[in-house]
Amino acid sequence: LPKLLRGYHKCTKEDAVKLAALILRVRFGESKAELQAIPNLLHELIPIDVIKIQNPNEWKKAIITAHNQENGVNCENAKISFLKFVYKWPTFGSAFFEVKQNGDTNFPEHLLIAINKN
Repeated sequence: LPKLLRGYHKCTKEDAVKLAALILRVRFGESKAELQAIPNLLHELIPIDVIKIQNPNEWKKAIITAHNQENGVNCENAKISFLKFVYKWPTFGSAFFEVKQNGDTNFPEHLLIAINKN
């Protein structure tokens, strides 16, 4: 989750919405009271690099829709669903390193390097 929220994994808006709904299930279970606070919780639900794609109220609407589709999913099953979803990503299980390079002007100064079994 922390690597996802830092933007280390490539994540579409649709992926972010689905995962945010699962994160809410894990944190709050079946409670709907916290759904109104979604705009204030976005930094805990949506990756930093994706969050600016739409405004907080649009995120809220999309996340609530996804949350309602997952009706009846308990905390443990939401955790499993989250892991099954991100497990398919090529960067899942990677060790990430933020590095500063100065050898090639064709690349940005700050890079993110991921190392995994592949």
